[in-house]
Amino acid sequence: MNKAVQNQVKAYIKIYFIWVLFYLVFLSLLYIAGGKEFHIRESRHTIEEFPANMITGDITAGRKIEQIWLNKISQIERVGVMLSNYGKEVYGNVYIELWNEESKELLVKQIINPNEIGFNQYVYLEVGDIPVFPKKLENTMLRLVVSSENGEANMSATALYNSGQEVEEGSFFLNGEEVAGSLCFSAYGKEEVWTGTYYKEIMFCGLLICSLFYWIAVWLHWHGKREPFFSTAALLKKYIFLIEQLVNRDFKVRYKRSVLGIFWSFLNPLLTMTVQYIVFSQLFRSDIENFPLYLLSGLVVFNFFNEAVGQALGSIVYNASLITKVYVPKYIYPVTKVLSSSINFLISMLPLFLVLIVTGEPITKAFIVIPFIMLCVIAFAIGVGMLLSSLMVFFRDIQFLWGIISLLWMYITPIFYPESILSAQYQGIFHYNAMYYYIRFLRKIVIDGVSPEPLWYVQCVACSAAALIIGGLVFQKTQDKFVMNL
Repeated sequence: MNKAVQNQVKAYIKIYFIWVLFYLVFLSLLYIAGGKEFHIRESRHTIEEFPANMITGDITAGRKIEQIWLNKISQIERVGVMLSNYGKEVYGNVYIELWNEESKELLVKQIINPNEIGFNQYVYLEVGDIPVFPKKLENTMLRLVVSSENGEANMSATALYNSGQEVEEGSFFLNGEEVAGSLCFSAYGKEEVWTGTYYKEIMFCGLLICSLFYWIAVWLHWHGKREPFFSTAALLKKYIFLIEQLVNRDFKVRYKRSVLGIFWSFLNPLLTMTVQYIVFSQLFRSDIENFPLYLLSGLVVFNFFNEAVGQALGSIVYNASLITKVYVPKYIYPVTKVLSSSINFLISMLPLFLVLIVTGEPITKAFIVIPFIMLCVIAFAIGVGMLLSSLMVFFRDIQFLWGIISLLWMYITPIFYPESILSAQYQGIFHYNAMYYYIRFLRKIVIDGVSPEPLWYVQCVACSAAALIIGGLVFQKTQDKFVMNL
């Protein structure tokens, strides 16, 4: 093996180890930021969405109402049952007990004062407050018992149930006799997430898969065949100066002859938030915790996306004089437009942190993953920008349609209104909206102060990857025809 070949092999190995180091550091920081969210998440077992259509009768002395169900919550914290006083004054304490049906062990018991019972109201047995309560009851049959020792007829509360719905792997009893239907009850707690348990194994498998792709790319590159890794790196190295110049040009032109200049990147989201806060605070403030931060976190993400795509969609048409005279990879034009807007995106995060501090929200370790969601949004904008910029070469109406599409997109994204404003049957609209995932992700960090659960990471990466693949393929298939249509 000659010296040139040895040097090239050493270069491959060096790149590989740098990449492995970056991979391990990134996933380690991700795990640290994720904290408990990588191990447990909120869980809920309930049938309260089934409307109560029957009552069990007054909970009098000696009367017993029982619900058996298979618990699927890893760490159960509280159990609730729907009681009602039917608008009258009731007497007699109500006892709620939770039993392990398999071991016949009483887990916890709580006395409910009749004054705490309202009209069709859930009353909760706070299981999580009992320190000796066994936490591991997943896949265990539990029995919920509602009774009274001193309740009197026509003067006691009643429990509600639904005669048309039954809990899977469970049964409902009134005074020891099984009855069709199910008690209206809810169980809340924490559910174990498999990613936390097997995080090391996931890291190792990911490393193996990525290493395999890397060495396949090395083999293809070594034999002179087309592969994306080294060819993309070579193009970036070759045209990095041009990319820098285009990004600087776009950024400087935007604020040319402006009195405030770059300060507008800081001021614009604050002014927009202030106007929308005044308009919407009276409508939605009661439903949304920390409405200023909720609103601004949505605006920062969506405004960047709207601006970046708006700049990118005309990047091919408006650079026709360069494209027809000088050869450079055409995708550089939409990419640089998005990158120049990314500078504004970065600056606009400053007012977000300012509002965060003013509203008293703590800065936690979860903030480490904010760059991750920013990269996902930038990648998504590049994908959409490449798609629209290629289409605009053939259909100039795209520039006008984008204004309507972006406006509609903004209204179907919960930026200034709560997600709960839509009924359950229309909630699925959000699941087809990539911007919803990005904004929800950022809000989880800045408002709740915790890292999102692992599934949210996958959803954000999947949306960005899909946009890049679709946008890249359409751009590649049409770029050879650009010159004839400019």
